[in-house]
Amino acid sequence: MTRVQLTNKTYISTATDDVKLFYPRSQMQSGELISGFQVNRKLIDGLTKAEVVFFSMFWKPIGDSFLFLSVLTACLEYLQLTRLNNMPKIIIDDTFSNLIRHLNILTEYEFISHAVDWFKQSVRENKNVVLITDDDPFTMGESPAVFNTEEYVYPKFHEKLVDGDIIDYPSRPARYFLTFEREVGIRLKSDPNLSLPDFIMNDDITLTQKCINDFGIDLDTPGLTFLGVINQTSMVEKKFGGLRYLEVIDKLYELNKNIAVLFLANTKEESPSEWLAVLEKIKKSPYKVYLIDSRDFELLAYMFARCKLVLGNDTGFSHLAAMCKRSLLAPNVPCVITYSRHDYGKWSTGKENVYPVVTELSQYLKDSNSSISRDKIDVTNWGLKEWAYSISEDAVFNRIKKIWEK
Repeated sequence: MTRVQLTNKTYISTATDDVKLFYPRSQMQSGELISGFQVNRKLIDGLTKAEVVFFSMFWKPIGDSFLFLSVLTACLEYLQLTRLNNMPKIIIDDTFSNLIRHLNILTEYEFISHAVDWFKQSVRENKNVVLITDDDPFTMGESPAVFNTEEYVYPKFHEKLVDGDIIDYPSRPARYFLTFEREVGIRLKSDPNLSLPDFIMNDDITLTQKCINDFGIDLDTPGLTFLGVINQTSMVEKKFGGLRYLEVIDKLYELNKNIAVLFLANTKEESPSEWLAVLEKIKKSPYKVYLIDSRDFELLAYMFARCKLVLGNDTGFSHLAAMCKRSLLAPNVPCVITYSRHDYGKWSTGKENVYPVVTELSQYLKDSNSSISRDKIDVTNWGLKEWAYSISEDAVFNRIKKIWEK
């Protein structure tokens, strides 16, 4: 009897779900074909014949596109498995190219402005091209080969093992990776939970000097331990509070007198009274605090990679910090992130160096795999438990202290 193949419509009905993988991934070898699903034939044919594969990130919001980068891992692994000796040209949109060039998964590639437009023009010229993107969906009469993350639904996935154990795949990068793997119908190499690539920020004289010139920070100061604090986020409910972060640092100073703080903040996001209080506290602080307001993501990544630990709000800058390494063999920087009104399991890199400290609402959203907007949750019932401000300073300090004690 022929087994009916799953489709997107029959396999996934809502993102508010915990869906079992239909294939025994942990028992399969890299490169093994996946059965039971109606694969994306247009994408497979496109990748098989492509002269060029375009990658384009939307960057609105920035943090979402950082998490999207696991799709680059998936696509490159698929190409390496299926046409290693005949790889297509890889062309990447040049937005934030100075940072993207540090991704550990990239070898041969080119940058180009307006990559989506170049892709569309290439399609009109009947060239064999593929687009991988998280940009706003678009239609063309030619119906080109496109993998757009905006066109899929992403529940939490899990795999039930033969012995009854469960492997969970909760993070957004893991969900993206598994979706691409399913669409092309082949078991890829990476662990989905670890599929988000890293930014390898090797020692660089130019960037080191730029830190000195722009912010007066000498990252090579002997004996000094740098801590990063990310106080930026556009959503007030996500704010832990600059003063409160500094109170946590005060307690850490008692454990290590050699700390210096890289304090990332956007004064336009702060009330005048709060910011004046922050400045006054910094003036009286026994440790050095360097104020940073920058959109130079390469420079920020370079600084984050040289921190002992980064503490921050739930924001794209924190995702960036969690993806940074000082060298290929160095560990990822430990990142303590305060989550307020989002599922912290989903909106994370999936990497083990991320240590969430969460509100009761965030915990509920994680446990129920829910979204405030998608599931129309009335947050007024949660009161202050929706706000990162409801997280105690002790909870954050104790989390960091345990990391330091490892």
